[in-house]
Amino acid sequence: MFVANGEALDMSDDASSYIVSDFEGLSSTFSEMVELPSTGYCRLYKAKRYGRWFLLKCLKQELSSDTAYQQLLRKEFEIMMRLQHPSIMQAIGMEDVLIADGHYERCLIAEWIDGETLAQYLEANPSRSDRQRIAIDLAEALAYIHHQQVVHRDLKPSNIMITYNGSYVKIIDFGLADTDSHAILKQPAGTLKYMAPEQATKALPDVRNDIYSLGVILLEMDIYKKVAERCLRPIHQRYQNMDDLLAALHQQRKWHFKLMAPAMIALVVIFALIAKVNAISHKASDLEKHTAELNFQVKVLNHEIIGFEDPEAKQKCISHWDYDHDGELSYQEAASVKSLGDVFTKDTLLRSFPELEHFTGLNEIDACAFWDCTHLESIRITRTVRFIRQSAFRHTGLQMITIPSSVVAIGDHILEECPELETVIFESVLPNTNDGAHHLVDCPKLSAIFVPEFYMTETNEKKSWQSLKPYIHKYIEFRDPAVKSVCVSHWDSNGDGELSIDEAMAVTSLGGAFSGNTAIRSFDELRYFTGLKEIEANTFNGCLNLKSVQLPRSVETLGENAFLKCDFNAFYIPSGVTHIASTALGENHHLCKVEISADNPVYDSREDCNAIIETATNQMVTGSATAFIPNSVTSLSDECFNWFDRDELVIPSQLTHIGTWALTCIFQRIYCMSDVPPFYRPDTRESFWEHLPEIYIPYGSTEAYCHAEGWKLLTHRLHEFPAKPAPVTTDFSYYFKTWTNLDQLSFLNFD
Repeated sequence: MFVANGEALDMSDDASSYIVSDFEGLSSTFSEMVELPSTGYCRLYKAKRYGRWFLLKCLKQELSSDTAYQQLLRKEFEIMMRLQHPSIMQAIGMEDVLIADGHYERCLIAEWIDGETLAQYLEANPSRSDRQRIAIDLAEALAYIHHQQVVHRDLKPSNIMITYNGSYVKIIDFGLADTDSHAILKQPAGTLKYMAPEQATKALPDVRNDIYSLGVILLEMDIYKKVAERCLRPIHQRYQNMDDLLAALHQQRKWHFKLMAPAMIALVVIFALIAKVNAISHKASDLEKHTAELNFQVKVLNHEIIGFEDPEAKQKCISHWDYDHDGELSYQEAASVKSLGDVFTKDTLLRSFPELEHFTGLNEIDACAFWDCTHLESIRITRTVRFIRQSAFRHTGLQMITIPSSVVAIGDHILEECPELETVIFESVLPNTNDGAHHLVDCPKLSAIFVPEFYMTETNEKKSWQSLKPYIHKYIEFRDPAVKSVCVSHWDSNGDGELSIDEAMAVTSLGGAFSGNTAIRSFDELRYFTGLKEIEANTFNGCLNLKSVQLPRSVETLGENAFLKCDFNAFYIPSGVTHIASTALGENHHLCKVEISADNPVYDSREDCNAIIETATNQMVTGSATAFIPNSVTSLSDECFNWFDRDELVIPSQLTHIGTWALTCIFQRIYCMSDVPPFYRPDTRESFWEHLPEIYIPYGSTEAYCHAEGWKLLTHRLHEFPAKPAPVTTDFSYYFKTWTNLDQLSFLNFD
């Protein structure tokens, strides 16, 4: 986004009006400049600034004074600035740059794409599914371009990049592109092999020109031949727009999938039934439900429908935008939404909405769009949004939010009265707003507003943000110097001795950076590392003095021994964590408080039991120094209480399975409330028998326990107590709901 002399932007829908002729550009010089091979009227350079690579495009020296070519480069820049899409090369700016030959040249500055052209990619013979995926991504990007009233006019394999990292599509080179709003350089243009017949004689831009070019490319990719053949018909017989073409592509994919789906689903169902035959009933309803779930997952993986994280978000989206009434929201249906209106306003059941990023038809977030969504914790704004209107996220439960670089202006009160908001991240310069506007008032937990380093100068000049200047940072401020030292040494990519929010968010694995580090004590800044999906095995193993961390919402897995031998007193597990190894929090001897987000779909800590329970199976995965077993728990994992030194433990009557080492660290007393011994096969190693506790079982159940496998090894520790002790309150009453005053029994000695 670009601003001239601090003046407010025009709020009209014409993107070109935001481009000013005297663009100031970035604040430092380029280095390590390398000229790249190029054809046509421009030179290309790869250059570095602030630790980041850019592409520079300027006129060849003999053409640099030619007004027509200057207008051509300027037109390309203006068109690229209208386009904000992950599959389109992003323009950064336009400024005078000192080129390697010693001359200053006006350059178009764009993102550097590390990849190869589509032509080079196809030489490696990629799989059919990969080619189909790339074709769909290319078609969706072209549809977006056309929705912005832009025609590329030079679509060909050499102008389509495929990234090395992930093989994603990037459309480049808008030098011949045109729009209805531009009145200059309207001559016919294109590359002969890919040019539509009418394109050689007609100057007016027509989206069907690009559709013809796409048809030629599809034939070269050897996919979707029926679609390609229609693309190559005379102009009035082609697809009339990219929406029609995309629908044809998706329909053809569905047709191919329908041929394979019955066999695939049958195989999956057969294997699922074999695995579950001893665990669930054979009711037809269970099979039908499982098949429906499998069908749903296949469609999500095949990018036919969007898989929602929050059922409330799904319900609202389907009720308003499920145009084909299939009970799901497709990517095409999401992309067709032009306004959210008040669909989500005051929705107190909405908790997360990361799927908003797929609503690529949005130009703005409406006023009050999410106002009063008090339980909304996370959202991901689509990168097509340019305006966020007043009170859009007012009075929500958001903890962190990222404002994409596409946003050029925001209204008043957008994040006011957000009691849980801690961090706001701007991907580029702070957006324009009215002087005296209120954005982050009554956000008591707000600790940081992050802005990229090369936008800080422009940020400091914006009067409307001066009151928030103490919160604005370009680097993460670590509370623990030892943690900062590790982070900087591993992930400070630009070597400035600090860690920016961008550098933290780019980290996808902590590896062994912290393992065994006894100097670190607090790492609450871990919450900024939103590129992490997993805290891997042994990541913080042996960090004996680590007392505090805040997991990022992106983490899904806590691996084996992830926090083994740390020193936590309390630990919070956010809603996104869906797999926790039983040893993840092992040997945290002082762990007393375990809290799990109420929105977590897999785990809970019911009745404030200070333990981690797998909701679906009612298995207690990990206990703590103060945990108790709720009556609804039916099993203990192998390592449940292995790491926590406890004097005593009560096992409720509903519990049917105890893991091998679950009771290893109970030193004095275990109370089993069931007449029927739960399954238990203890460790038979000699070390296990050194600290055997006394085991108290209900009156009359000794024989059953003595004959039960596992328990018969402990017969010398078994003691009976009456089934209904006298109801007198004692210090131990908090362990029981209906059983009290065990210390009154004559054969129990608690001294």
